[in-house]
Amino acid sequence: MLKERRSQVLVATLALVASICLSSMTFGFPSGTGDSSIGYGGCAVTGCHFDDPQEGNATVEMWASSLSVLVDETVTVYINVTSWTLSSNNMIGIFLVRALTADDTDVPSSDGWRITTDPNGNKHNYVQTTVSGPGDTASFRWELRAPFSSGTYSLFARVHHGGGSAYWVEDSTGLTFVVEPDVSAPPDLVLVDTFCASESEEGEQIVLYATLFNDYTADLDGISIDFEIDGVVVAEVVNLTVTGKGIRNATATWTSADAGNFTLNAIVDPQNDIVESDESNNELGFSFLVTEPEPEPVPRFEILGLLLAALFVFIASVAVIGLLRREEDEDEED
Repeated sequence: MLKERRSQVLVATLALVASICLSSMTFGFPSGTGDSSIGYGGCAVTGCHFDDPQEGNATVEMWASSLSVLVDETVTVYINVTSWTLSSNNMIGIFLVRALTADDTDVPSSDGWRITTDPNGNKHNYVQTTVSGPGDTASFRWELRAPFSSGTYSLFARVHHGGGSAYWVEDSTGLTFVVEPDVSAPPDLVLVDTFCASESEEGEQIVLYATLFNDYTADLDGISIDFEIDGVVVAEVVNLTVTGKGIRNATATWTSADAGNFTLNAIVDPQNDIVESDESNNELGFSFLVTEPEPEPVPRFEILGLLLAALFVFIASVAVIGLLRREEDEDEED
């Protein structure tokens, strides 16, 4: 009886182990463990992209919520993959890429796309899933933010199945997006930094810096920046162009005629030529110190000359005093 019960326990244990193994083979990485943000030249499963691919027989459908979007607008990309060629664990890996170049530069972020949600709830451009078997359809969905720069962009789906010495690959025909600037909202020019040398000497030329951010979806031209020292404009930079959602640096120079503590103010669009959504971020200040120049050291030969001159004066003085005393003594004898 005891032997029979042990046999039953052993059989049950083996069945459980077999079930776990089969489950692992069937579901691969159902939690997204193998997902990654990579180009098609790399993969989360070792060796899966280092051999010559074989063309598979899958159907890849790809569409989007819209192909005409505004910069920074959310876009939803849908992909359906129906495959009759699968690996032993029925796993499918799929890449969302900007080009079919098979290297790490084909990730969507290279064009400025930002993935907010991938099919497994993360922010990767490569994900893995499993299907019940050949002919089953796997559905994928990405949420992305469009690039900040307007233009024409493409996205493709590249699917692979299996690994090791052979794998099967299918590509989508891809989607072409037209990204336009959003001109409905007014622009906003933001001074994000201004500074100069925190300490310099009187009479020394000082470089003044300002960093400007264009918080707008389109380029802005004809921008001016005033540099003020203690409320007085000492330099002006004009006709700057800053790209949409871009940063631009501006520099000028100033020479102080006096020593003391000063305040540098940089002001963008000082004449308010550009109507902005926020005018309060157009000015920044920076405090700095100008010191008096240190006295120049006296050369050694000049010091030696002064010492010799002083010694000569001393000797001459002693000689004159001695001569006067001698004359006084002679007068007393007479």
